[in-house]
Formats: sequence, structure tokens, C-alpha cells
Amino acid sequence: MSHCYLCGVLLDKSNSSVEHIIPNALGGNLKSRQLLCKKCNSDIGHEADSELAKQLNFFANMLNIRRDRGEPQEFKISDEVSGVVYRCLPGGKPKRIEPEIITNNNQIVIKAPDKKIARQLLNRFKKIYVDLDIEKVINESTKSREYINNWCGFKIAIGGTAAFKSVYKTALSFYIYSGGNINNICNIKQILFNENTVLDYVKPCYLNYELIGKDVDEVLHSILIYGDRKLGKLYCYIEYFNAIKYIVLLSDNYAGETINKSYIFDVLERKEILISNINTNWHHIIDRIFENLKLDSKQLEVSLENLLKVISDKQHNEHVNKLIDEAWNSTMNMFELSEGDIITEAVYDKLIEKTVDLLIPYLNGLMPKD
Repeated sequence: MSHCYLCGVLLDKSNSSVEHIIPNALGGNLKSRQLLCKKCNSDIGHEADSELAKQLNFFANMLNIRRDRGEPQEFKISDEVSGVVYRCLPGGKPKRIEPEIITNNNQIVIKAPDKKIARQLLNRFKKIYVDLDIEKVINESTKSREYINNWCGFKIAIGGTAAFKSVYKTALSFYIYSGGNINNICNIKQILFNENTVLDYVKPCYLNYELIGKDVDEVLHSILIYGDRKLGKLYCYIEYFNAIKYIVLLSDNYAGETINKSYIFDVLERKEILISNINTNWHHIIDRIFENLKLDSKQLEVSLENLLKVISDKQHNEHVNKLIDEAWNSTMNMFELSEGDIITEAVYDKLIEKTVDLLIPYLNGLMPKD
């Protein structure tokens, strides 16, 4: 028998909810029906989890994370030179919002994000050019790929009371999920439902070394929890996407059973990592500095730069592979070949030509900008 750890109601099929210990909007996969009732999960999740997901959506989008439902939310970016605004689709893929109309003598060129918008524009032109065959123009139009050759700007805000409540809830849920006793935690409702109280219990945690080691191409969600009577404290350390790091004080008068648990989740491979390089002394390190912890902007910058490098490498490799696949499929169709057919010198030459044609515009965009 399990009870909701916030209101105490007995959980059953009618009132239990699926609680993602790390919000699923961030790619979290660890979940349980034995933590919160539907009402409490909705009450705290609507404000707290949605705010944290909103703040960290940039990383979820750029990594194009998988989750139970839907894709990461798109957001807007702005070309800092031209001022053109784009939708940034999952995977960091920009898509033009407004069409571009270019008039050159008697020729009109329309660049539209999709056929629907192109058709809408052509309907307007038909009022002037009554003989315009819209469907013919649409059918004869070409699909092209453009790259943004300028820096694009966007805004990210991280932190605040609502987001910290979600961090606290993750720590608390993981403690209960790991077999902890809710009676060892005090002031839960005050922390979760009163303004600013949570700021005394959740703090950014950026040190000049890593508490959790990781490979250069890994992106992890990580949770460490430790408490014992001798320490007299119950701490939970949380990392989102390697880079957003918090320490949560769940109890400053801990008298429960010793607990020492970890959960490391590979966001890209979508699997739990059972063995990881964890600093086994992390809780003592945190205990010595908790009261004086504050955001270290330089260490945050280092963490973000490392994450952005992983994101950039991932997107680059995926796009290059996509272009090579396009060149291969185009060449196969041109020569009406199937898998297993002999590749002649002519086919090989055309494949190289198409690959270069696709790669050059992309690689030109990677050249250093003034």
C-alpha cells in the first residue's frame, strides 16, 4: 500500500498518477505510480515542472530528445544581421516563418516555408495575374535548402522559485522511490507551496571539478542522494543535461536509515547507466560548503560550453550523414539501381559530384564569421 507523500491519501488505480521523477518534457524516463495522487501531481507539476521544462527546453530541443509524448517545443531565433525570425524546430533546425518575395524585372520569385503558404501567396497574385495557374506553379516549384550564415540570438532564463520547486520535487520523489521514509522530511508543504522558502533548500552547485565523471559525448541526467545519522543531513545532488546543477537539502536533522543511491540516465541513448565515475565523497564536500553555495557564473559557463560542444558535434554529424544519404539515394534513383547492384565508375563519379554539391553550401556556412 502506498500513500501520496504530499496529502497522504491512499493511492489506487482511480487516483494514482504517473510521476516522472525527472520531468518527461526533459527526457526523464524514471517514473512511478506510488508517489503522488493526480491532484497533488497536477497542483505542483503545472507550475513547477512546466517552468523548469520551459527554461531547459533549449537543450531538449537542440538535442531532439525522445520522450513519452510529443517532441520538444520549438522556439524562435533571430538573425542578428538581417533581423529575420525563424522557428527553431527540434534538433536545432531553423525554419523560415515569413515568406520572401523577390521581384526582378518581370520575374517574381517566392520563397515560402511550405506549399500551403506558397499557395496562399499565389492566390493573392492571381487577383492581379488572372491567368496564373497556381497548381502548375506549385507542381513545378523546387524544394531547396538554405543555411543561415549569420549568428542568431535567443534568450534563456534559468532559476527562480517555480523551477527550484521542481528540482526539490525531483529530489524528494527520488528519496521516496529509493525506499526513504517521508517522516524523515520536514516542512514539505511549506517548501513546495510557500513563496521563496524553497530557495533555502535548493541551491545551484558549480564546483571547479566534476562530482560525476562522463565521456565527452555523453549527455546525462543524474541524481545522487545520501543521508545518515552521523552526518545528520540528507542531501540530493541533481544534474540536468550535464550542465544545470543543483544541490537539495532534504533534511538538516536526518535520523533515518543510511541511504546512498544514484541514478544516471543517458539522455541520448535513453538508457540508465549502472556504472559511473562518481566522487564517493560528494556528500561531505557539499556539507562543508552548502551554507555558502551561490551561483558561480564562470563554472556555469564552462558547463554550458561543454554541453554546447556535444550538441554541435551531434548536429554536425547527423546533418553530414543526412546529406550523404540524400546524395546516395539521388544517385541510386538516377541510375535506377537497387541495393546490391554493381556500382560502376559512372555511378561513383555522380555520387561524388552530388555529395560535394550538397556538402559545399553547408561547409561554407561553417567558415569563421567576421
